[in-house]
Amino acid sequence: MSEHARPSTDGPSVHESTAADATSTTPLADATSTTPLADARATIESLADANGAYRVVGARRMEEPVPARGLRFASRETARRAARAVERYRGTLREYDPALPRYRVVVDAAHTSASADDAVESSRSTATVATRSS
Repeated sequence: MSEHARPSTDGPSVHESTAADATSTTPLADATSTTPLADARATIESLADANGAYRVVGARRMEEPVPARGLRFASRETARRAARAVERYRGTLREYDPALPRYRVVVDAAHTSASADDAVESSRSTATVATRSS
């Protein structure tokens, strides 16, 4: 074996890890770094209230868009703030996936056991959230 091929006893070999390696962080692993998607999702989730009377939906089919699917909001104003965050989230996501479905996001009174007539009446009274470019 040549001098350069011998394993060194002065430190870890290429295949060994050190305690410093285990605690080092990369920008992706850094808990303090956030992304626009994570920020928007955190905003939406922080506004949610399990007992809320409002939800965020797409105006045409009344589907709840990701990332607000299944979430409820305590007031119409809180739901509007969440709707703006949904638009921001989906706009950012669309930069990566241009085929992402588009929704005209509106605020709707949540229905848990309402009749179809009540749902139609509520959909007529939804408040449209102005679409903004981020």
